[in-house]
Amino acid sequence: KEGDRIFWVAGHPCLQCYSCVALKDTTGCTNRRSYGWSYSCADYPYLTGGYAEYVFLTARSYFFKIPDSVPTDAAIAFGCGFPTAVKGFEVIQGVQPGQSVVIQGAGPVGLSSLVMAKLGGASPIVVIGAPSSRLEMARKLGADETIDLSSLPEPEARVSKVRELLGGEAELVIEATGFPEAVSEGIDMCKTAGRYLIMGVFSDLGPVPINPSLIVRKNLRLYGSVFWEPKHLYQVLQLLAKYNDRLSLQDAVTHRYGLEQCTAAIEDVEALKCVKAVIQPGYEAS
Repeated sequence: KEGDRIFWVAGHPCLQCYSCVALKDTTGCTNRRSYGWSYSCADYPYLTGGYAEYVFLTARSYFFKIPDSVPTDAAIAFGCGFPTAVKGFEVIQGVQPGQSVVIQGAGPVGLSSLVMAKLGGASPIVVIGAPSSRLEMARKLGADETIDLSSLPEPEARVSKVRELLGGEAELVIEATGFPEAVSEGIDMCKTAGRYLIMGVFSDLGPVPINPSLIVRKNLRLYGSVFWEPKHLYQVLQLLAKYNDRLSLQDAVTHRYGLEQCTAAIEDVEALKCVKAVIQPGYEAS
């Protein structure tokens, strides 16, 4: 009803292609349309942009009411990163209590993966990333160890540090960086018979060299996971309703901007000044 807070799904699958119909997996839809790149604000109904007071939801737009107990900032803290992580953990069938985990990246997908690993009982959990404010958030969310990229800029040094912290390599490594170069490094961090979940390198930034012999000799299992379905967003909201008193994800919102400050917000995010930046219509900095 009017006044309810909702979280809506930006992507629209065709429900007719092979993936949608035969595989029952809309994340593989070859005809997907989505806010952000399929709809232009120059075309009717015009209000299809995110930086606005209103947005027009097209036909077949899924949305969910945010539970009353969940603060708005907690619901939006990790944005689409949280359902992305939930879907990725579904692909790998989760973690077992006591399994060691390394997470490459401390952005929304990385921190959401940390929450999923922690709730699954994984231990120890190491998060690699930057800046220090995001690593501080990772520690608040339960990371046992963090590695700052600015302190260890060389991949070999980070791999050695992981081995030092874990007494070996990790049973599960999660790539959430968006940088292809991280994949080779992640393979080095995987334990024999370990798993590697790759979610961050969605954009095609080109190939990188890897050593396939390591994949074979370590008996590694590599998984790719892209997008998420409405059910994963629903699961996120249920997790928040149950666990946010403990997680306090609203603390991730470190910067807030009015609509007229959109450019400054984007520049600050690019400069890694924020854990989470929020553009809020009508907001005026005090």
